[in-house]
Amino acid sequence: MSTPFTDRFDIADLARRRVVYPDEAGLPGGSVGSRTFEDYPSRFTGLVHLPEGAQLPADPLRPGLEILVCEGRIAFNGVSLGRLGYARRPPGADPALTAQTDALIFVKRGHIPAEDRVEIILEPRPTLWRSGLEGALWTLLLHHHAGIAVSLMRYQPGSTAGARRPTGGEEILVLDGTLLDARSAYPRGSWLRNPSGSVHEPYSVEGCLLYLQTGHLPIL
Repeated sequence: MSTPFTDRFDIADLARRRVVYPDEAGLPGGSVGSRTFEDYPSRFTGLVHLPEGAQLPADPLRPGLEILVCEGRIAFNGVSLGRLGYARRPPGADPALTAQTDALIFVKRGHIPAEDRVEIILEPRPTLWRSGLEGALWTLLLHHHAGIAVSLMRYQPGSTAGARRPTGGEEILVLDGTLLDARSAYPRGSWLRNPSGSVHEPYSVEGCLLYLQTGHLPIL
């Protein structure tokens, strides 16, 4: 599996655990604005606010785009996506992304491997969710390629996922509720990156909804 790392600093930093809590930087509002989680010469991850009618600016230096709609509604190449709508475009021409209402979107750029040419535009439906651990966890797979998996995961109140040590690490954005582990509590809007080889044993008392990507971080 090849990954689009172009700078040694990117690799070293991506191999470290990182957490951004919602109170460390307010959610973007007003005009087009962003709340940054990762910002490297080759990669960007963050929340982007788009007022109604605004377009997501192009970023030719970080090709390839993945988005998840957190709030509002957007048009992605003419397809309307509401909350939890997901789209993925491999490196190439940037798609046309316009806010149909005031919208907040989770954006990742520059991280899609060159050999992953799958394009996705998906509005999640209830029938796509799959239960696990006797109904304690529900998962909706958004994308899978060569060991990299992107999913939505819903924890029922009082549920735990057990100890995790994903190869290639994991990245989490808390969309609703609060996620917990032995280190901290992560309320809505928290973003965390656990590098490859680290152990994470998440659970939730009140229940929560997560964006989860695994297998995409460097293995050192």
